[in-house]
Amino acid sequence: MPKMAVIDTDFLNHLGELNNHDNAFDLIVRFFNALNYKVFMHPLVYKHEKKPGKNPLVERLFDEGIITVSDFLDVVVNNPVEKKQYEFVVRQVYSYFSGSDFPEIDLFTQWKKNADFGEVHSAAMCILLDCDYLLSDDNKVIRHIGGITKRVAQKFINVYDRKHCCDIVKETGLMNRMELRILRHKA
Repeated sequence: MPKMAVIDTDFLNHLGELNNHDNAFDLIVRFFNALNYKVFMHPLVYKHEKKPGKNPLVERLFDEGIITVSDFLDVVVNNPVEKKQYEFVVRQVYSYFSGSDFPEIDLFTQWKKNADFGEVHSAAMCILLDCDYLLSDDNKVIRHIGGITKRVAQKFINVYDRKHCCDIVKETGLMNRMELRILRHKA
């Protein structure tokens, strides 16, 4: 059974840069299959950070269900207990991650650019859905989110960048060295 992984836009955008490679879509599908991950994106990250229509490869990953926009937020908003829990977790993760309080805005509908909202919402989703993996190429996320989620919810989230994921896949033997170099953008 595949493991659940949440993807952020940095990781996704880097995969989207493979658009000019032959068979890029199949390469990415094989990559996620080799990792044994079912990949999700937080609905607010999808809405506010993914650039619609800009990259045919990225669009195809969503259209064909390789990456799924989670309905997680719909469930949380309609359950008062889970909604409060989610608000608490987002505010706590944001406070540790940014060093300041979460802005006084509706965290379910409003967004601020360059404020680490995507990373924070993705980490909160991992915590509440008991997801162990966050895929990110953001160095700050890689260095800090695992420890922050451990402090906030006693749950360590593994944050993997493309290089680390390629190292995991290399151990499986399911993809060759050149394919992994392409995924790392070293071709």
